[in-house]
Amino acid sequence: MTTCVSVGTGRDRTERPVGAARSCALIAPTIALAACSLAVASAPATRPASGAAAEAFRMLDRNGDGKITRDELPRPVLFGMMDRNRDGEVTPAEAAAVMGRLMPGATSRPAAAGPAVAMDKHLNLRYATVEGVDPNLLSLDVYAPKAARNCPVMVMIHGGGWRMGDKSNPAVGQSKAAHFVAAGCIYVSVNYRLTPAVQHPVHVQDVAKALAWVDANIARYGGDPKRIIIMGHSAGAHLAALVATDERRLKAEGRDLGIVKGVVLLDGAGYDVPRQIAAAGAVLRGMYEAAFTKDLAAQRDASPITHVAAGKGIPPFLILYVASRPDAADQSNRLADALRKAGVRAEAIPCQGKNHMTINQDIGAPGDKPTAAIMDFLRGLTVATRPAN
Repeated sequence: MTTCVSVGTGRDRTERPVGAARSCALIAPTIALAACSLAVASAPATRPASGAAAEAFRMLDRNGDGKITRDELPRPVLFGMMDRNRDGEVTPAEAAAVMGRLMPGATSRPAAAGPAVAMDKHLNLRYATVEGVDPNLLSLDVYAPKAARNCPVMVMIHGGGWRMGDKSNPAVGQSKAAHFVAAGCIYVSVNYRLTPAVQHPVHVQDVAKALAWVDANIARYGGDPKRIIIMGHSAGAHLAALVATDERRLKAEGRDLGIVKGVVLLDGAGYDVPRQIAAAGAVLRGMYEAAFTKDLAAQRDASPITHVAAGKGIPPFLILYVASRPDAADQSNRLADALRKAGVRAEAIPCQGKNHMTINQDIGAPGDKPTAAIMDFLRGLTVATRPAN
């Protein structure tokens, strides 16, 4: 039994379950492959290394021949990035080389796995409908403690360079849900439309729609709409920061920044998009320009730092970043400085011994310092939780 105070009444909006079996068969291994580094540079070109990412490779390699073809991975942009020699086939080594450049220092360590936690799962709830768009991209998953009543709500926004990722990935789905549910929270993992099908501002517009849905509906699942916190990793950190600073996005959904009580950012580096593009190499520059175009005005509009100002009701920020990533350190500290100058509570914390993947995957692991910082931040927001371990 979860110990929370009595349930409140939330505004209601109809939600519909979405069958995502068709897309999940492709999405899950694709995202696992892309979001984890396939640390196989020294492995034979036809044999993946062990680990979660290698398992994703094997799932995509349906005929088991040690390489992936366009038919097996019908995602032209991702396939083109990985097929470095343009021979129409992707080997584990090619995939590893590209992901190593996109996510320096990443490893294929699996997401933190704690003890089994009893919870109610409400999967593939649609928060918006757009004709011709896969419903999975406009859906979210809700994980709730058994008999939840008026619990704080943690909303997670996945990363993936604005072009890949999925709410059901273990590191943003079940694994994090186990930690936050054990701590007495409702945990929500959201999807949004992806580049190249869309560009800014569609990603953040979708996130705003998801938050409006949570605000309207989460009380039905035992959550308190007055205690919504958002968290994002990588590209998801950018979107969390943007939706919490650019008030136009929630206003378009009939809400304001006041529905967000706190923001947790995990190793983002896109808080000032033009600055990041100027310092990026060709691969990263292409990723940013694909999402935000080459137009400087659009890039500035997509930058959370552009929208930081006093008197807007911007919520407190906890900004965690990998200590060894110079661009993440620069962007994180500049955003924290801008927030503080605007009178917003903000703290940027370098995380030693982490890389771009493990700072996210390890949330919930016993003794994990970023996890402790997050829970301290929640307690500082008077978002009451109980120890998860």
